[in-house]
Amino acid sequence: MQPIDTFGQHQALPSSRCAEFVRRGRLLVFSLAVSGCNDDRAEELAPADTTTGGTSAETESDSTLLEQLDDCVEAAEEPLIQLPRIADGAVAYFAASSEQPPLGEAAHRCPTGNDAPRTGAAVGPVVPILGLDCGSVPDGTCTPIPDASQGGAGRYLIENWGTPPFAELGFSMTQPHRFHYQFNANNAASGFGACRFTAMAFGNLDEDVELLSTYRIIGELSEDGADIGPVEWAYPCR
Repeated sequence: MQPIDTFGQHQALPSSRCAEFVRRGRLLVFSLAVSGCNDDRAEELAPADTTTGGTSAETESDSTLLEQLDDCVEAAEEPLIQLPRIADGAVAYFAASSEQPPLGEAAHRCPTGNDAPRTGAAVGPVVPILGLDCGSVPDGTCTPIPDASQGGAGRYLIENWGTPPFAELGFSMTQPHRFHYQFNANNAASGFGACRFTAMAFGNLDEDVELLSTYRIIGELSEDGADIGPVEWAYPCR
């Protein structure tokens, strides 16, 4: 199971299915994006007569697609909420003053993992590990637990959130969830400090372990302030 890093590539529905979604009025802003039905396509494909029905097979297929889209939008609420939380934690950590930073470090930086360099590019750990496939559990979630005696499918120790960089970010998942999280940072080595970070979320939403639904938020922190981008996604329903 491998994460991907190609954003802006959304699953596109066939034109007939896109038109059907538009007719039913089920496409919200996020739904439009994940289905590949942008505003232009919606206007082009939506017929004037919204009462025309299809065959029973088409209706059943459309119903299945609608259910899948609903499930995707519901699942996507998690990274759309949690990634900005991680970004907020990075801003707070960076802003905290360090009157006597270690030699070779700037006064302000983003947190990095235990085995990652404190300056320059640092790739953080993924929590829970990608080997723990939340999508293979009946309800599609991973569950953090306090001790190994409560172990089982999709369960992992909540103490994994208590290590860098997530501990410094003040971020953890305490309830069942569907995504794995990672925080990568690139820290300046001197002066006031500057940091460019990418917080990422990976999820298996369709039981296809070869390609993960991937979300990210990118931020740049410096003496001039914080510039935090929007949450982006690639293959949001995979």
